[in-house]
Amino acid sequence: MQKLFCLSLFFLLLFFSSCQTPLTPEEEVLQKNIYIEESIKKGLQNELRWLKNIRETETAELLQYKYRGDVLIKEKRAIDDYLFTTRSNIRNIFLEIQQNIQKTLDELYDCYVGNETIKRNKLLISNNVLLVDLGNPALFDMTLLEGEIFCDSASVVRFCTVRQTALTGSLGTYEVASVGPEYKSEIKADKVAFKFSGRDALRLKQGEYIGIFLNAGTQLFYDEKGTGKTYAVPMMEVSSRKPFEIDSELIPDKEGRAYSFRLWGFKRSW
Repeated sequence: MQKLFCLSLFFLLLFFSSCQTPLTPEEEVLQKNIYIEESIKKGLQNELRWLKNIRETETAELLQYKYRGDVLIKEKRAIDDYLFTTRSNIRNIFLEIQQNIQKTLDELYDCYVGNETIKRNKLLISNNVLLVDLGNPALFDMTLLEGEIFCDSASVVRFCTVRQTALTGSLGTYEVASVGPEYKSEIKADKVAFKFSGRDALRLKQGEYIGIFLNAGTQLFYDEKGTGKTYAVPMMEVSSRKPFEIDSELIPDKEGRAYSFRLWGFKRSW
């Protein structure tokens, strides 16, 4: 039975195959072209998939490079900021050092005239008075750039230079050779320094004296027995070329009254 079924199936297939119409040459060419185009299409599809894979890979790499580039830009900006800050700090430090050196050079005076500015035993409460230190004449020409006092109150002062114009016995005639501007300070019970600008520098000639005018209320320390020989000249105001007289016989505390004021400067050779 099974053999009979197989034989029947074989003859049936043989019958159908013998009934098919053979292809014409044109159909064969067309069928061949269709096969070629399908092969090309499959090849193009495979190539497209390959290109897409390459594109995805390159896109991922590009994003990675972009990320790295952004990181490098941030790092470079941070380095630039650091270098800028460092250069600025170094420049500021250098300028500060330079300014300190210049300031130190400016304050390295090579001479002074007057008494030590220290707290002394007594206190002068001024009622408009000019103090002239006759005990410390200038030993050489000077340019005075800073005045210094030790006071016990707010102070209003003017520094000046004094020269002697005549001497008759013990009576000497003097005049204010030059006078600086008025200086004020609210510092009390301490040393006070007043720096002069270039145009306010006092020129002291050899043999001249220094003086200080104290406005009413200014309190200046002094010793009755010291290293100075200071005379107080009452006057309402001090001005250049103003004459006055001092009798050396009337100078109090001849053993050396010293007031706490002096002036700093440089030797002048011209």
